[in-house]
Amino acid sequence: MDKVSILVPVFNEEKTIINVLETLQRHRFLKINLEKEIIILLDTRSNDGTKTKIENFLKKNHSFAKLYEISEPGKGYAIKYGFEKATGKFILIQDADLEYDINDYEKLLTPLFKNQTNFVLGIRFNKEDDSPWKMRKIKNEELYGFFLNLGGITINAIMNILYNVKIKDQATMYKVFNIKILEGIKLETNHFETEVEFLCKLFKKKIYPLQIPINYKARSKAEGKKINFFRDGISFLKVLFKYRFFN
Repeated sequence: MDKVSILVPVFNEEKTIINVLETLQRHRFLKINLEKEIIILLDTRSNDGTKTKIENFLKKNHSFAKLYEISEPGKGYAIKYGFEKATGKFILIQDADLEYDINDYEKLLTPLFKNQTNFVLGIRFNKEDDSPWKMRKIKNEELYGFFLNLGGITINAIMNILYNVKIKDQATMYKVFNIKILEGIKLETNHFETEVEFLCKLFKKKIYPLQIPINYKARSKAEGKKINFFRDGISFLKVLFKYRFFN
């Protein structure tokens, strides 16, 4: 049976991690025959109750997931570590929050399972009248949401021009792919920009995604959102230009 390795990078997510793990545990594929491998990638800098909650959950559910403690900081480093540990034919990245709907797994993985593509992006605006400006309408943090939308639109536009692609949502967490597309790709960054680097290097190999609409509910900084418009936006731009012209 084919297997999907679900990578769950975690940093200070004590409020949401158990809900995510329980939802993963309940989830079943209805139309495709896939085994799930859950790989939890815990940043050891977590200083809330995340580690304790995960460990207590796994004591009651011994075989549900593999837990790795990552001493190097950064989501990108955790994802790269997860790539090395994954044993599945397919890989799916799942953040440890509740912004994305795990029930979308089936429609994201079905094209891979049926060999229709090797790479899928889950697009976070899914109606004809939706736009990226509406993606993050965050109550009581409207300005923060506006800047995140602005950053996403800007990075998308520059990526599409530099790499001659038509990507609608490069920042989506749901990047789902056949593990074989990692062959020959060495990722050098270690933080949020790693996902941009990943796309850039795939595009240079002429590997392009099938883009599928998904459900999405943005969370606020108060709820634990960690991305920073200015700091991370600058790092994304550096990666876009570096791997287009200098690498």
